Amino acid sequence: MLVVDGLKLYTRKELASMLNVGIATIMNYQKKGELRSVKIGKAIYSSEEALRDFLNGRIPELRDRNKAESK
Repeated sequence: MLVVDGLKLYTRKELASMLNVGIATIMNYQKKGELRSVKIGKAIYSSEEALRDFLNGRIPELRDRNKAESK
């Protein structure tokens, strides 16, 4: 975990461990925009807030877009 100005940032490996999924699954969530992420140097991180939003399903724009595409 990296802390920048009090903001906790987690690597893909850390997120995969916390969620008990593979790193590829985390990469897919990030690529789809379901789990917000930021690149710092060569590493990609997701913030504690982004993780919380992901777990609470607070991605309304993506949900709405997926519903429209499935019709």
